[in-house]
Amino acid sequence: MLVKTKPGFPYTPIARIPLQRGFVAFCDPKWLPVLKKFHWYAKKSRGKWYACSKVTKYGKVSFIRMHRCVANTPAGMIAHHLNNNSLDCRSLNLLNVTKFEHAKYFSYR
Repeated sequence: MLVKTKPGFPYTPIARIPLQRGFVAFCDPKWLPVLKKFHWYAKKSRGKWYACSKVTKYGKVSFIRMHRCVANTPAGMIAHHLNNNSLDCRSLNLLNVTKFEHAKYFSYR
C-alpha cells in the first residue's frame, strides 16, 4: 500500500500496525518483523496519540515509543514527526533533533 500524507511528501510503501482503541500506526515494511515482537497500544501525551509498548528489563517496567525505536533516537534528543502525524513512524518522516532545535524550528507559538 502506498500513502502520501502531505503535498511534496514522497509515496512510500507502508506497513500498518493495529493499536488498541482502533488506532493504526504506520511504519516501513522492513521494521515490521522487529516491531511485531511488541504489544503496541495508543497513548495520549501532550495532545497527540503515540504508539507505545511496555518493556520489562532487569525487573523494571519501562515504556518505549515506536517512533524513537525506528529513528534510533539517543537520550536527550527528540524524534520529530515531519508531517505532524504522531502515528506515522516511517523513517523518512522522522528527524532526530535536540530540544533546542525542536523549540526553535518546530514550536507553534
